[in-house]
Amino acid sequence: MISDSIFRQTDVKLGNPRLKSISPKIIWTFKNGRGKGIKPSVQSILQFLRIRLIIPRKAIRIPSKNSPDKVMMIKCFFRSFRSEVNYRFIHILQRDIGRFINPCTILYTPIYLFPCNGLQNTFLQTKDENAMKKSLASIEIRQIVKELQSLIGSKLDTIYHPKEGELYLLFHITGEGKKILKIISGKFFYITSSRPIAGEPSGFCLLLRKHIDNARVKEIRQLESERIVAVTFEKEEQKKLYIELFGRGNIILCDKDNNIIGALSYPSFKDREIKAKKRYEYPKMKLNLFSMSEKEFASLLKASSLALVKCLAIEVGMGGPYAEEICRTADIPKDTAPSSLTAAQQESIFRCIRDLLSKNPSPIILLEGGEAQEVLPFPLKVFQHLEQKVFSSYLEALERYFTEYYKEPVPLTAKEKELERIKSLIGIQEKHLKELEGEEAAQREKAESIYLHYSLLMELAAEVKASAEKHGWGRVQSLLDEVKILKKINPKEKTIDVDL
Repeated sequence: MISDSIFRQTDVKLGNPRLKSISPKIIWTFKNGRGKGIKPSVQSILQFLRIRLIIPRKAIRIPSKNSPDKVMMIKCFFRSFRSEVNYRFIHILQRDIGRFINPCTILYTPIYLFPCNGLQNTFLQTKDENAMKKSLASIEIRQIVKELQSLIGSKLDTIYHPKEGELYLLFHITGEGKKILKIISGKFFYITSSRPIAGEPSGFCLLLRKHIDNARVKEIRQLESERIVAVTFEKEEQKKLYIELFGRGNIILCDKDNNIIGALSYPSFKDREIKAKKRYEYPKMKLNLFSMSEKEFASLLKASSLALVKCLAIEVGMGGPYAEEICRTADIPKDTAPSSLTAAQQESIFRCIRDLLSKNPSPIILLEGGEAQEVLPFPLKVFQHLEQKVFSSYLEALERYFTEYYKEPVPLTAKEKELERIKSLIGIQEKHLKELEGEEAAQREKAESIYLHYSLLMELAAEVKASAEKHGWGRVQSLLDEVKILKKINPKEKTIDVDL
């Protein structure tokens, strides 16, 4: 096990000696069916923690080979000690760690509910307000698919794979000429006028050319409200190309029976595996955003443990901007607990979602200071303060966005990442310091008031005690009408509240 001295040393290093050894500790005990301790694959656990939950390497400590209890301890630093954050993390672990060890038991210390906002949250990503668009929401994919119906019947001339994660499909439409569909795995797909520079084709590119070159497009559809698009091709026999636009993304080629022929990458998950000759299965949301009933929606809200805006964005699958829009239109605070909503509020939110989904397209690029902030299929009230540039189609807006405004993110060096982390930490600690100063002033005012009225309070306490011993706490309740500063009496706790 890890001693308290290690926890103190780590906290002091991060600039918060106040926490010391009572920081949250999450202990995982892995057991097999007979209850004997086993040690899982270190690499598997590290990959899961660092990539899926965004926990840095230095926050993970693994026991040595000689450790008798085979326990892994994770040291986590939270932005705050609010129970919703902590329990959400526990829930994520319980849901996802099963892909490595099954069964497993997760033990954790109680949550300490005192102000402590001075630590960097190292596993929950924060929103970068000035960041470029990072991916497409389900609502946006639906609009793109509608506009891509013009490709039905076109012939696939050739395929390019210029760099990892990017694919170009060149179509020929009779009477219209060529159209180029650019796919950025896990992020975007749109029509572009820029032809890629042809290089040495990859193995995956050659596989696609073998099976779907000169094939005609029969169907383009979105799988329910998932961020997955299926393009069906017909040649000698039918083939399907699945484009996954979530997470790290993927592009998978299947036969007519959905058996995998090949893929851009071959990841393995808890509930599915991308592997040649295996049937393609895609992860499904709890409900279909585009066809859900009001009853299904109400059930999801009742079971959600997230804030309302996050529930709409993640669990319902709307995406951040659209979830914000729904909260604003329904006039309900976005941090409201979904389970606490009244039936009228649930109905109002559901109606707002239906209204938003039925909006007529009016594609726009949102600008601030000449820089593009978003590209949307229709205007949203949450962005009404930004300059709007209107386009005739969403595909046109997307091409203009990527050709004129979009800047490919430049990966930060390790030194730059550490500098950004330290700057963020300093900002959080400065904010926390101001909160503590305000709290200190309030507590000092209370202490001074108690000092000024010390004699009165002692007399009142003695009178209440004597009355309770002589007549019982039932008689003490009558003092509320007799003593003006006495506001509340709690017989169970044997305490009184006064207003000075």
